[in-house]
Amino acid sequence: MLIHSDDKTFSSLSSIELSPQVQLSRFNKFINYNGIKRVKISPVSPNSLEFDFHQQESERLSRYHLLRASAAMSASNESIGVDEVGNITHAGRVLQLDGANDDGLDINIDMDEEEIVDYFGINKNEDNLDVDEYYSERRESFGSIDPNENEEYFEKFQDIEDVNNDKGYEYTCFEKYGDRRYSNNSHNCIHYENKDSKELGKAKFPINPQMAYMDWERHDVRTLEEISHPLNDTDDGVSVSPPSQDNKLQDDENSSSDSEEEFEPVNNGGVHEPFRPGLSKVLTHGEADLLELQPATKFRDLLKLDFVDTKKIPAVNHLRKYKNNLSSIISDMNGKLDYLVLCKDSLLHFHTFDSMTGVPDVKPALKFDTKPSLTTTSDRLISTWPYYPHTINFIKSYSNWLGKEVLGTCVDDGTVMVWFTDQIWPCIEKFGIKVLSDSRFRETYHLDSNSYFSFKVNPTFKIKMESSCWGIDFLSYTDNYNNQHNLIVASDNSQSITLFYYHAQDERFYHITSHQLLHNIPDVSFLDYDIDYELNKHTVQVSCASISGELVIFKFEFKLQAGPLNEHDYNFFKNEGLYYIDPGMAQMDASNGVNTRGHNQDDEIVETELRSNKFPRIIFNTPVVIRRTLFKDDCWTSRPISSKYFLNVQSLRAMTGDPWIQDYENYLHIANSSTMLDLTFDPLQTSHFGLAANWQFFETPVVSMNEFPSSKNPESVFETAKMTSVDDEYRRIHKGIKHVYQQLIQENNQPSKSLNGRHYRLDPRKHNKPFNLLAVSTSKKLGLFRADNLLCVAATKKLFDLAIPFDEESRYSNRLSITQLIPELLCFIALSQQGLVTVMRLCQHRGVYGMRQELVFPHAPSMTFGYYDHRTIAGLAVRNVSVDALHPRFHLYLTYSDGIVMTYTLLLNEDHDIVSI
Repeated sequence: MLIHSDDKTFSSLSSIELSPQVQLSRFNKFINYNGIKRVKISPVSPNSLEFDFHQQESERLSRYHLLRASAAMSASNESIGVDEVGNITHAGRVLQLDGANDDGLDINIDMDEEEIVDYFGINKNEDNLDVDEYYSERRESFGSIDPNENEEYFEKFQDIEDVNNDKGYEYTCFEKYGDRRYSNNSHNCIHYENKDSKELGKAKFPINPQMAYMDWERHDVRTLEEISHPLNDTDDGVSVSPPSQDNKLQDDENSSSDSEEEFEPVNNGGVHEPFRPGLSKVLTHGEADLLELQPATKFRDLLKLDFVDTKKIPAVNHLRKYKNNLSSIISDMNGKLDYLVLCKDSLLHFHTFDSMTGVPDVKPALKFDTKPSLTTTSDRLISTWPYYPHTINFIKSYSNWLGKEVLGTCVDDGTVMVWFTDQIWPCIEKFGIKVLSDSRFRETYHLDSNSYFSFKVNPTFKIKMESSCWGIDFLSYTDNYNNQHNLIVASDNSQSITLFYYHAQDERFYHITSHQLLHNIPDVSFLDYDIDYELNKHTVQVSCASISGELVIFKFEFKLQAGPLNEHDYNFFKNEGLYYIDPGMAQMDASNGVNTRGHNQDDEIVETELRSNKFPRIIFNTPVVIRRTLFKDDCWTSRPISSKYFLNVQSLRAMTGDPWIQDYENYLHIANSSTMLDLTFDPLQTSHFGLAANWQFFETPVVSMNEFPSSKNPESVFETAKMTSVDDEYRRIHKGIKHVYQQLIQENNQPSKSLNGRHYRLDPRKHNKPFNLLAVSTSKKLGLFRADNLLCVAATKKLFDLAIPFDEESRYSNRLSITQLIPELLCFIALSQQGLVTVMRLCQHRGVYGMRQELVFPHAPSMTFGYYDHRTIAGLAVRNVSVDALHPRFHLYLTYSDGIVMTYTLLLNEDHDIVSI
């Protein structure tokens, strides 16, 4: 039943102060209601330490070697993750991998079932279990970070934003399925007894969020049918009418096989016919479509996917495997003409599109090489493929940096190259391939004026990192004084990230490098920025994904210092053609004959003097990790997305696509949790569940394409979709609740009386503002995390279970290493380089955020066998072809390693009705 806000036990009246004791008392009631207890960690005895040591030593011997690679694989696969050797530990049992077990039975290792192991001992029990503080407690051991010389310019701050009061405590469940957050859409969820108060029928105004949603919010007729009769949820995923038949169904469920035909489904929550066989039936032919029915056909507000065409581009065959995204889209100066940019080794290819179909042209409009004229020793030393260190690992375009569109590349030799795209258009007009027509020929023909490889387009900016570069992102923002600030963040195989600030007046970069993480960082993204005008301090947050299984958020702080530059200093460095973050590498390259400024090598002494006495335009504080979480899988990407880009749906079932969710019981649970914490909204203003909705988790079911999914791994049936532990999640929940209480105290918040006679503390205008989330991909799973505390609010189990053929060269491509966000369509696209793509719709329902699977394509088994070897997906490019903002429409371009490009159209279903196939 609903706990009313005026109950004595959970009074909303602010007759008592929000003291720490009151906050802790409410929090304890909240976790007990969720089946969790907070207990002190008992001291470890010496005997148990000895046992743990021997157990860890035994496990260590059976782990994978982190950097071992097969002799048949190239050195560029160093960033792949792990390879199997020796033994593996699975479900508490050690399996010998000698080819046969004790019974003489062969053991076949399935690479899809492999999980990352605790190479560094970071999962072991310690006095402080808070993973957010892992790097803060080890700061003194960071030998690569010099003591901060600029601390006097910054106020002293804590590495962790919220004071951790859980040190020495841990969170455990009362029973196996005690955590409601782990079983919100589980068969083992708690069932609540429905006892509606007599007050509900007499109330003149809504007295709870559910009443506000059902009786006061305006819904169309179809939605009313989908959400009606919420009290009659049954275990088969539908509701029945009339209510008197519910008991009859329970009595006869085992005696009549056709009892379902006697009752008409009324409440489906917007999930229509979810048990059709075609939803999981894999087609036996074709290349574009995989399933007979897409998961999106369960919804009215779905996305539609139309296949356009497939093209073979001979110029980009034999693309390198195990890279990040090798394709992107750029536009001309007028925004009328788009180009598909493809990378092959060190070459960039620019392809126009057919004006009618949107399919890329086979011949490139322009191509040029990005490799330098001289390969230095440092290039070979820091690359993953010394034989040819200039291959491009990643390419990305950004619409507005320094007021222009830019194209950036990350190169294996550690170089970051950035072009203004407006410097490429004149080259296309002058040197590009001309498409001519002649009456003597039936078809057009191409005049190739760019057939020589010596043609180059010099990048506008060029940066030299310390190691092979893999991730890059751009950020531009304007302050209140109309000053523009332009930043770049990049990651390399030094296991750290570097922030660059480009000062337009000085015409130079300034940078700061973070400390190292536990392993390489394949992806970085700007998350947020803030300006403190009183202190003249800029704060930038950057999220990064590491293949050590870490998802980390760094905080960078810096200040700008006004003042003139020395004229000689300005003239010397403004011609810097290549910006080095390591002066030692610059000196080594200079000794090899690399001249990056057009000066004589005799100027080296002058340069050293100028660097030592240069004006400190940008003053950086030491970068710190403010939030961190740890997975059992390699973490490959993290994409920030605002909560305003989530589709508002009619139920929790429609939010997740799970027909088994008991909506009404979950409504009761979330609303009661908000009331216990005294964090509720006035139902006359909103039907929001209250701030307890911020700390819910719902699993996102995914299509199983394996005919017998549980036969191979029976334990997968009971596997949780959660990506972290119970203890870690409730530590984050505790921090989030404390942060809200501290905010209320600072605001001197007082409950206000509503027209329904009750008191409510929260104002939706203040406490229901948009916030950032992170869409994260690991090797096999997708997750959705709140960026303010890295709490997981939605996740999938293993995303793809389809058996796809692979060879020795492509066996490690079953990782979700390429993702894209399309805010206009409110969706998140993730692909496995082995050949499958999924589109997840980002959804929210009354303050609860999640995602649902809508599309899976193409037909990976048919696309696996290429012209030369097993194909893998090398790139995903998204092109906006919308006529206007009200009718978003996008083209998706899947580029394979042998030059095949598949074109799809992704758009909204404007009929808002079930698509019948």
